[in-house]
Amino acid sequence: MGKIGEAGYVLTLHEYVYLAALTGAEVIYGIEDDTYRLSQAKIREKWNKVKQQLENKKYIEIELDGAITIDNDLFKLIHYCCHPKMFIVCQGRWMSGERLLKFFYLTEAIPIELEEDRLIKNTYILTPLITVQKMLDNIRECIVTENDYKDKKVDFSLTKADYEEIKTNIQQGNKEEVVKEIVKNGCPSDMALDLYIALKEKKYLSTILVKIKNEDQMDNNSFTLYGGHDYLWKISSVDDDIIICSCNSEQIMSELEYQIGGFKKSLKWIFNKKGE
Repeated sequence: MGKIGEAGYVLTLHEYVYLAALTGAEVIYGIEDDTYRLSQAKIREKWNKVKQQLENKKYIEIELDGAITIDNDLFKLIHYCCHPKMFIVCQGRWMSGERLLKFFYLTEAIPIELEEDRLIKNTYILTPLITVQKMLDNIRECIVTENDYKDKKVDFSLTKADYEEIKTNIQQGNKEEVVKEIVKNGCPSDMALDLYIALKEKKYLSTILVKIKNEDQMDNNSFTLYGGHDYLWKISSVDDDIIICSCNSEQIMSELEYQIGGFKKSLKWIFNKKGE
């Protein structure tokens, strides 16, 4: 494979979907194709507009006979994003209210990042990351918190039914009932109020979804981080149980690095990269 440049591509949602279709992709990871809501006439109108936009950006060339040629590097990146071996979603909201959405794609060829533009709606920046370490550094930016949370380890579990009841009581403002239920399920009494605050206020919220391709299936692993006043809480689902534990961002990154590190050993190109 020829070397792909490090420059990023700025694409609207529909430009990305259109290019994915040109590569022959049947599945798009991350971005949702909303054109199914449109009539055939509206879709044709939309694609004609998109083609003109892409041509103006020099991302495609349209011949006189209507044939379309895509920028070579862009074609490869879109193709890899539609056929990842590992797919990671990082979605969060910081204390400042700023929102973040990033997708990471790990393939045999190259790690890639697709980031939602924070200012322009339905616009994304597609960037080749060259090394897995760069991908990990960018994931770290999605997890590192603005608060210096206390480092006290605790974990407990409860049923999904109990967790749904807790969320309902939080919405209804039943603080005492929620704290009581949390303590009953194993949370230390001196930390239960902080967990209630984290789930209610959601001032810091980050969801990480990891998909790993196993033959023709994608195995999912996800968790959500909630920031309280004193503790960072990780909530995940295992079978019919909800697992809740206190943690810090370094522990989360260690878990992800271990998972990604173990997975990347099967990707032969890694061993040819210096500094990996």
